[in-house]
Amino acid sequence: MRSAFAKLSRATEHFDMFASSLQEYRDSEAIRFPVRKRNDPLNSQQVIIETVARVNPAPPSQRWGLMVGDVLTNLRGALDHALFGHILARHPGLTEAQQKKIQFPVVDDLSKWSVPAATYVNPADPWVDQAVWAEIDAVQPFHSSVPHDHELFLLNKLVNLDKHRGIHVVAHRGAATLDRSYKTLTELPNGGQPLVDGAVLAKKSVPRPLMGMGTVKVEGQGGTAYQEVLVVPGYTHIQLGALETMRALVAATGGFLDTLKVAGC
Repeated sequence: MRSAFAKLSRATEHFDMFASSLQEYRDSEAIRFPVRKRNDPLNSQQVIIETVARVNPAPPSQRWGLMVGDVLTNLRGALDHALFGHILARHPGLTEAQQKKIQFPVVDDLSKWSVPAATYVNPADPWVDQAVWAEIDAVQPFHSSVPHDHELFLLNKLVNLDKHRGIHVVAHRGAATLDRSYKTLTELPNGGQPLVDGAVLAKKSVPRPLMGMGTVKVEGQGGTAYQEVLVVPGYTHIQLGALETMRALVAATGGFLDTLKVAGC
């Protein structure tokens, strides 16, 4: 388990670097949301108030993605190292070809669980101790009511996607409102899209004050939030909060390695 925990430690280091870099970018206020007003081109009696995204410089999406990839690779490696070390300690005579086949199983469909079981706990020559296998079985995504939301499934999926496509971390608009109470969302022209400089996030029209009745005030109206999400170019099925997801995967992997160690791995 020593090499498995070393991989976990390395993953944690990469995660801390990612989290620090992300926080530094947030603190730099490179992303701001000023509120502006302009004349309504279709109604001279109305003034349009808008929340606009100002993004400068752009988030280092690719660099963050490389950091995330390093975390994922080491987490997946930690699981593989744990299983490999356990099997090799019990069966030092395995051929090189057999050793290359050792990979921590991740199965989201119960009907497919018999395939790795036939290799690792074959009654004629079980490679894995029953107590250890029971823990590996217990953590499988197919036990979850929503297997594709399970941490182990997400880890495996993201690792495979990162091998061929590369993961980017993109700032997405999370919420925007021009209501001072922050409760009523007026309009979201760019809802669910990556933040780009100049994008209008919220908009409303108000009556133009009569002559001598003052001006429309725009300062301090409403609020806006954004979130960094994991995006795989060319693959639209995964958009997860980057920081929250990676923190959860590191914690889940660490907890499971502890469980395997107690089981005798």
